[in-house]
Amino acid sequence: MNAARARIPRRALSALSALSALSALSASCDFVSSATELTFGAGQVPLLSQVMEYPSVERLTGLNESGEAIPGIPADLSGSTMAHLVGALGAQGDCAQVVDLVGLSPNVTRAAFELSACAEDDRCAGVCAGDFYGLDARVALDMRVLDAAKAKKLTSRLSKDSADAITQIRLQFKELMFFEGEGEGRVSTNHTVTGFELWLGAPGVEPVRLLGARDFERISASTAEGEAERYEIPRDSAVARALIDRILGGEDVDISIDLRFRIPRGFLYSLGLSPAGVSQVIQPEIVIDAIEAATSTL
Repeated sequence: MNAARARIPRRALSALSALSALSALSASCDFVSSATELTFGAGQVPLLSQVMEYPSVERLTGLNESGEAIPGIPADLSGSTMAHLVGALGAQGDCAQVVDLVGLSPNVTRAAFELSACAEDDRCAGVCAGDFYGLDARVALDMRVLDAAKAKKLTSRLSKDSADAITQIRLQFKELMFFEGEGEGRVSTNHTVTGFELWLGAPGVEPVRLLGARDFERISASTAEGEAERYEIPRDSAVARALIDRILGGEDVDISIDLRFRIPRGFLYSLGLSPAGVSQVIQPEIVIDAIEAATSTL
């Protein structure tokens, strides 16, 4: 036994010791992808969950405040549809509005809808490119993935020189659904959405397009079956590098999510508005190469 151990370099023994410490740290992870990779997700990294409801017609038009009739907008808004939302956007000729959302989850620092009415209206010329008619929309979210205390705990065994130890930062999509209704009556309206894109950013860097229309279809199908889809933030992107630097530096780690989509005019009158919106549930995951992490601490 002693002779066999003598053949193992001291550096390797130290690495194995550090690896054991990292393995203990990951004991409560949702899974370990291989013997040399540790995945920190559920239990270590907060879930990014937020329901974003479209603003009401009243909020867009100030109808209740003015008391004046607006052409195309019913006096009784209890049964208003997406078509009324688009009508409300163009009611005063603005055609596009940015509306901040309230009642956010604790790790959401900002959320807003940017809504544009694409209609055959001279006042709205130039709002939407091409010959698309309907609702053109964006949802902008700023979310905290890790606070400084959790980032320091996660990388307590890593040095600032061990950037290669973090091999992947992934987002596991458990829900990404456009909906109408509430409670048991809530139904998916994903089939009405076209031109879907999800752009991901970090403070001070250019965002990257993480998802396109086909990805959205895949996520819709998987989550409808109670499954999830994982997407890696490109490791060589400025976004990934910025996130890794902040994780290793023990700083607050923030991301921005920009959902871009359209709802064609043919669906507007069949889609109810109150309540309706977008719901997302995303689990960030940080993958660490255990061997690289262990040797980097020596």
